[in-house]
Amino acid sequence: MAIDVAYGGPATIRNIYIRIGSIKPTNETSLESCITYGIQQYDKSGSFAEAFKKLGAYITLPKHFFQKTIPSGATWVNDYMFETTPSTAGGSKSVLLYSYGLQPYSFEAQRSDATFLSIVVGFNDKAKGNASVRVVTKTSSNVITPFGGDVPSNRYSTIIKFFANTPSHGSNNVTNAYVSPIYTGSSSCPVTITYSLSTVITS
Repeated sequence: MAIDVAYGGPATIRNIYIRIGSIKPTNETSLESCITYGIQQYDKSGSFAEAFKKLGAYITLPKHFFQKTIPSGATWVNDYMFETTPSTAGGSKSVLLYSYGLQPYSFEAQRSDATFLSIVVGFNDKAKGNASVRVVTKTSSNVITPFGGDVPSNRYSTIIKFFANTPSHGSNNVTNAYVSPIYTGSSSCPVTITYSLSTVITS
């Protein structure tokens, strides 16, 4: 599904199967090289890790969460989206991401005053892989803005401005935020999302 979304769909997948038939891989490394070969017939700089990140960005978008199309044998489980209504006190969410794992979270605004939602995503162990975070905000006028990217160390943080449930700031009023940590390593990785809500910007 990641390749289909990011790198040309069935034609690229067909190239991968042709390569597998030619090489006849006997281990995971040679299988990965066949997948990379097929992808790079479509995009010379492409890789499965990048395809997975693009998929993560896509399913984090509201109304595009592929809940029922995750392969039954996948090691990454994300058959639902965690929903959270932040309070002033804030809190944290934890999840264990398996190999090539992602898990979207939904933050919904409930307070009526103009507030700032601070979000920190910590990857507690990323020595055997690399990590990304995709964030999508939706305003009261249904303007959807995606952002995020690779995590340079073990920590990603962002501040979402005007996070409230009334249009006091017009089109800038953010009513929902969707956050998806993505891990493209070959082993599991514990991840913690810490969040807080305030009327002034906090770090």
